[in-house]
Amino acid sequence: MKITPLDKWIADKINISGLLDLERLRKYQLDKLLETLVAVKKSSRFYRSLFSKVDPSDIRDIADIAYLPFTGPDDIASDPESFICVPKREIGRIVTLGSSGTT
Repeated sequence: MKITPLDKWIADKINISGLLDLERLRKYQLDKLLETLVAVKKSSRFYRSLFSKVDPSDIRDIADIAYLPFTGPDDIASDPESFICVPKREIGRIVTLGSSGTT
């Protein structure tokens, strides 16, 4: 299989040496998902509550993301400060941008 410049760039960005195959990429994605879940459960009041019944060790495959609860616009609007993951003194400024809600 020919290695493309994009494959090399991704491998460099995620610190993988050698051939970047689908299995290694999925493992990287899963590891980062689990790191994120642990971090937000620890740091964010909203996500601590939302993921209270989610044990990161139960997530064994990237497809398990389908079992995670969603965050919607109403959640953010009802209590935006509950999403904060750092002490308020570390926040330099808050920027909000409009969105169509689609990609």
